Amino acid sequence: MAKNSSQSQVNFLDWKHKYIKDEVNATKGVALVLDGWALQFASEELRADRNMVRTAVTSDWRALQWASQDLRLNKEIVIAAVISNGLALEYASKDLKADREVVLSAVSSNWRALEYASDDLRGDRELVLQAITKNGGALKFASEELKTDITFLRVAITNNGKVLE
Repeated sequence: MAKNSSQSQVNFLDWKHKYIKDEVNATKGVALVLDGWALQFASEELRADRNMVRTAVTSDWRALQWASQDLRLNKEIVIAAVISNGLALEYASKDLKADREVVLSAVSSNWRALEYASDDLRGDRELVLQAITKNGGALKFASEELKTDITFLRVAITNNGKVLE
């Protein structure tokens, strides 16, 4: 019986993907307003449309991974995505992962975004402090220097007692 249920789910997901793909391209992006995840099914033209992509990443931060390369280099678009969820930083360009304003916005939204920051910014005291204040677990993404700094260790342990594990 579980097999039938699994098969039904797969069939539904296949139908949903096809439906969303057709709907996104037929409606020139109206589906993106409802679900940014749909950007993966959009035409290249829509993936390069600044307004469509901004709407998509605001709706679902993961949409950034399907945006055109140019828009993943666009600071405004990336900031909109990381404000939605800092983990969108993973899909940003290398230059924007090294941009302090972008990374600070990302870490403010989700402390785990520190994982995707440039090596230099993982050593930025203020930025790392903000991340470990939210959750001490962020210390694992900090530079080696900050991982051994007693001030940072205290803050991290205060916010997550499992940090020393």
